[in-house]
Amino acid sequence: MAMALQADDSDFPDKTKFYERLEEALSTRRLENSNYIRAEQYEKFIRETKEAKNNRSLSLSKRRLQRFAVCEVDGVEHLIVPLKPGETNMKFFVKVEDLYDRIKTHHTATHKGRNRIVASCNLKYKNITQEAITIFLQLCPGCLGKKKMKLRGLTVKPMVFNKFNDRCQIDLIDLQSALVECQPGDEQEVATDSYKWILVVQDHLTKYVHLRPLKSKKAVEVAHHVVEIFLDFGAPAILQSDNGRAGAPKSRKISTTWWATSTAFLDFRGRR
Repeated sequence: MAMALQADDSDFPDKTKFYERLEEALSTRRLENSNYIRAEQYEKFIRETKEAKNNRSLSLSKRRLQRFAVCEVDGVEHLIVPLKPGETNMKFFVKVEDLYDRIKTHHTATHKGRNRIVASCNLKYKNITQEAITIFLQLCPGCLGKKKMKLRGLTVKPMVFNKFNDRCQIDLIDLQSALVECQPGDEQEVATDSYKWILVVQDHLTKYVHLRPLKSKKAVEVAHHVVEIFLDFGAPAILQSDNGRAGAPKSRKISTTWWATSTAFLDFRGRR
């Protein structure tokens, strides 16, 4: 059967290639039992459905009337799904020869995805299959040319370090916020203690932790204890903090003044 002509719009699939791919899929199945209806079979169903109204006792007539109804639009007869009482939305059966044009109409210039096209076609047509739409999209230059958006996942690629002191993390823990976890009667002892912060310096590779009590979180006091740790264990190649940007400039200035090293200070970032 001569199936098609070339598509006019270069942004859409070649019509001949579409029907060649579709024919390959249809060659392995019986059309009588599928959703694909060729032109000659379409006209046959129209005749049989119209004749069935005059002889409803025949088995063939019952099958035709259960599946089809005939309506005329602008002087052309079409097969539709029989309307139930109260229904007004007609769903048309489409010939194989018209599949390309119907899918193209619903695809539009925005090159929607398969699911959106299926939903759009299902509102008006009964037998436009996902298979036909998928073939159309696989051949569509407009869709193939679209760049896939890189999805941002929730997982972060882990950082890998090979040596001790490659990278250290520095944090401050507010002891005042720990009051809610104290046992009854302990609040006064914690609240009146002059040390209200804990400095935490952790090596990323070994997870070794240095702890220092602090009376405040001033840059001078923090830097004093950080340098003390550096003198004992050596300065890390990278020192990272997640405690906000406020203390970054002062801490960086004091630390680099007291400890002349090649340590890199990462930009301070809020926790994620």
